[in-house]
Amino acid sequence: MRRRPTVVPALLALAWLAASAPVALAQATLQKAATVEALVAFPDFFHDEPVIVRAAIAFDHDTTWLEDSEARVVWAGAAGAVGAVGEAIVEASGTFWDVGRLDADDPRLARYDLARVAQTLLGKPWPGRGELLVLAAGRSVPAPPQIAPTLRTVALDPDRYVGHSVSVTGRFRGRNLYGDLPQSPAQSLFDFVVHAGDAALWVTGREPRGDDFALNVDFRPETSRWLDVTGRVRYASGLVWLEASRVGLAKAEARPEPVIIERPRGPAPEVVFSAPVQDDIDVDRATRIRLQFSRDMDNASFGDRIHLAYLGADTPVPAFTVEYRAGNRVLEIRFAEPLPPFATVRLDLAAGFAAADGALGEPWQLTFSLGAS
Repeated sequence: MRRRPTVVPALLALAWLAASAPVALAQATLQKAATVEALVAFPDFFHDEPVIVRAAIAFDHDTTWLEDSEARVVWAGAAGAVGAVGEAIVEASGTFWDVGRLDADDPRLARYDLARVAQTLLGKPWPGRGELLVLAAGRSVPAPPQIAPTLRTVALDPDRYVGHSVSVTGRFRGRNLYGDLPQSPAQSLFDFVVHAGDAALWVTGREPRGDDFALNVDFRPETSRWLDVTGRVRYASGLVWLEASRVGLAKAEARPEPVIIERPRGPAPEVVFSAPVQDDIDVDRATRIRLQFSRDMDNASFGDRIHLAYLGADTPVPAFTVEYRAGNRVLEIRFAEPLPPFATVRLDLAAGFAAADGALGEPWQLTFSLGAS
């Protein structure tokens, strides 16, 4: 077992969902099997996702902790919510949040006293990004014994198998074409992902090919195939992968279905800032339009919902490109050429653009006038 570091990079508070709490809007999404170390290493990837972790329960300084060999995180909840405390190992599932990415008045947080948690742990009323990581736990049970390695048991408890050769069965998912995992171990151009149920692993060392098959890691239609993979388990910086010695097609057999979770949606996303601002005048003809949103957005939802036109003229606007930068929640529109002098531009953002959790935004409009240069 690897030695636990003395400095914890981030704190993970867990809160127990009250069974009687109402759920106004919900979205079906796939649960992800992870380690506590992975949650701490990749909070952006796991934020607002349903996850399941396998971890030990411990007490220290009047605090209940979940810990694995590389990370230690806080479990913050009511006394009646920690029924699994006393068990050596538990499996806890729920929605993971990087609290600093959420607004303090987010209705999903109403049942948790996270401001108090932030004050206690960080000495301030609300955390910044990455400072307070929370699993709003919906279920916690004693972890079942790990009798034989499967794709899921390796993903949840890689320390048990590191350096050992195991055989697993999973569906071929190409070069992480479905976003099952946060990052690649980057061992070769042919690294690929296998997935089963709620768990996924990277495979390195062998291409997904054999005597009777050859799969393309960048071709989605081939992700219906299932593979048997044998290899040594590797685990570093929150990533788990198999260093494969053999890859073959899996025999037809009962295969685990993905675990689908209904999770509450947050408030509707809004544009909180724009440049140019509403009704701005004498705007530079080479301007870019930037919109900042109140929540993390689903980039694909913008699609054809962005409409630009000149008021009082039928001339089409120049070609433009759209880029969404998740780090600061900004959508930027760049024009291929300067806009005409003294024209008035109107941007319409049609209804249906969505936050990362599926909450839909209302129609929004921006109007500004250009200068002479």
